[in-house]
Amino acid sequence: MNFIFYFGILLLISYITLIFISPFKSIFFAIVIKPILDMSFSIYIIENINLSRIISILFALQMFFIILLNLKIIRRFSGNWFVFIWFLITILSYFWLGYKDIYSSLELLFRYSNFILPFIAIPFIIKKNESGFFLILIIASLMPIILTILQISGFHFGFYEKTIGGFLRPKGFFHDSFTNRLYFIYGLCGASYFILVNCKIYKKIFAIILFVLAGLCMYKLYSKSGYLIILLYLFLLLFKTTYKLKLLIIFSLLVFFVFNSTKIYTHISTTYQKEISYIMGKEKFEKIFKGRIQGWKENINEWKKFNLLKKIFGSSEIASGMHNDFLRILYCNGIIGLLFYITFLVYLIIKLIPNAFLTKNILYSLSSVLLGSFFLDSIGLVPTLYPAYNWMVWGIISYTINKKLFN
Repeated sequence: MNFIFYFGILLLISYITLIFISPFKSIFFAIVIKPILDMSFSIYIIENINLSRIISILFALQMFFIILLNLKIIRRFSGNWFVFIWFLITILSYFWLGYKDIYSSLELLFRYSNFILPFIAIPFIIKKNESGFFLILIIASLMPIILTILQISGFHFGFYEKTIGGFLRPKGFFHDSFTNRLYFIYGLCGASYFILVNCKIYKKIFAIILFVLAGLCMYKLYSKSGYLIILLYLFLLLFKTTYKLKLLIIFSLLVFFVFNSTKIYTHISTTYQKEISYIMGKEKFEKIFKGRIQGWKENINEWKKFNLLKKIFGSSEIASGMHNDFLRILYCNGIIGLLFYITFLVYLIIKLIPNAFLTKNILYSLSSVLLGSFFLDSIGLVPTLYPAYNWMVWGIISYTINKKLFN
């Protein structure tokens, strides 16, 4: 871990230097090195500040300056007023109603800034080099994918966590398996883009190989939402790709299922065993989702004890352990914050889903899959608190719905 930390310091210094030399390239560089800095999570420089949080703070500040330089066109952006109002609610709940200490308040502010500011600023980055942005996602995913492939191939290093059925989830050198998994989604997203657009054959072949490897890594995490996310990306390719590639995908899946049917059945049935037992009437409702239902009930009961002001505007606690993003937002941002967030998601669904079916622009379909992935993860996790996930999801979605402004 010490080697990763010192290497991370070198990368962070390089990133800061690159900001002054080439701000545009520095943003791509930040996305690439974020997984490496995430691996040094256990070493804190001051208070609760580590390398991963430092780069997230710097990245948010870069997003802020990009916004200042492009205010004229930003005024016409779709969805901006949602995120601005939600940002104001966040400031109100964290700094006015529940201020505790400077470190906690700033951490919460910058975590949300890495959701709100990239939604507005990253489209300007993608505009300059659309294919380059998706290539950067692929590059960022390579180390997590390679490390996980090695772990599931029998090389024992890094971290693991035991999940339902005694299966071991490889975590690489990350704090949790979800951090590992979000970079697999980077790979799936970037690979899907190059599979679906017109590009040179060697790029398409590499993208197909990477898609398979990222999907395999996701599969070996034995995650309920992870399996559904794999299906979303498979449906995307089957829906939008060429006839020949459709046949290749179907044939490959059939071969995979034929030779691994027993293992696949065991993995899936074990991963969803509580949910299957509940449907069959053999398990209590509170036991599904790894027992999180009971935890959610306790969280709601705790929220009910808040005074009226906190119920409306939220508390000052980050509540990262709630394992449900909607419940966490209710707890942190109150009823108003949750309503605005849900309204924002509905607005995006209306913008994206019809166009995914009616237009040939693959970005609408890819953005719909990203939004679906984010929603699935929000049920049992708290993805709005993971900066790298937000950079990709909200940046691409915002670029997709605002692309016409750049033309």
